[in-house]
Amino acid sequence: MGQYDIASRHMEQGIEKGRRQGIEEMLRGVLARRLRRELNAAEQAAVANRASTLGDSQAAAAVSELDTGALLAWLLGPDAE
Repeated sequence: MGQYDIASRHMEQGIEKGRRQGIEEMLRGVLARRLRRELNAAEQAAVANRASTLGDSQAAAAVSELDTGALLAWLLGPDAE
């Protein structure tokens, strides 16, 4: 594997990590605003888990289509892992 391949792979990993972090921050922010409180540690961990499994369109659809209770249940539910 050449240096270019290694650099390219690292760049792709960095982009993916940034995308996941962006989704996580967006979900945390939306949920905190809707709940009108900061998320507790368990909720933050659950949001981080869920964010790592989502694509951009899935996250956008969840935020725009689900009411607060449904969004909370979806983010923290047993299938979030």
